[in-house]
Amino acid sequence: MANKLVLVTHGDFADGIISSIELVLGAAVPIASVCVQAHETVLAVVERTEAAIAEFGPDEPIVVLTDIIGGSTTQSALRVRARAAGNVYFVVGLNLGLVLEIALLPLIARTRASLTGSEFSSDPVSERDTKTASSRMTTVVREKNEAMLRRAVAAAKEGIGLLRDLMPDDQDLNRRQTDPDTAEL
Repeated sequence: MANKLVLVTHGDFADGIISSIELVLGAAVPIASVCVQAHETVLAVVERTEAAIAEFGPDEPIVVLTDIIGGSTTQSALRVRARAAGNVYFVVGLNLGLVLEIALLPLIARTRASLTGSEFSSDPVSERDTKTASSRMTTVVREKNEAMLRRAVAAAKEGIGLLRDLMPDDQDLNRRQTDPDTAEL
């Protein structure tokens, strides 16, 4: 299943990305958009972003992606992050490749049922032990999810560049594509 995403962008960029995601992956991606218009305040964008996050479940990972690092979208996300639950992650620099990478990551939910391995095999006996184990579990889940998100960001960065640098042997491309007017996408 795809991860839950909230795209926060200037203008209707987020809706365009959603249209592209649906073209590539189908409508199976749980995704919301916050399209910021020129007349909106940062506070209004914060409220709309928090409302979009609230539409998703509290235990499932939610990734909020913004378009420009210094823009009002990211300024709003910084305010949302200060109040957000531990299952919400924030990524800056939205593009289609990055959204595709993140949508398909195997992010881990914060529920004990979704976790396996020796790090969670202890059987706490007291309330204090339960709280300690829960806190430790949340920290480990967050660290694992953040590591996956960092790898997705790095992979998306690898796909940005001059086409000639990314695919220098355009002769090979020409050999595979006989008629550019009729070739399928």
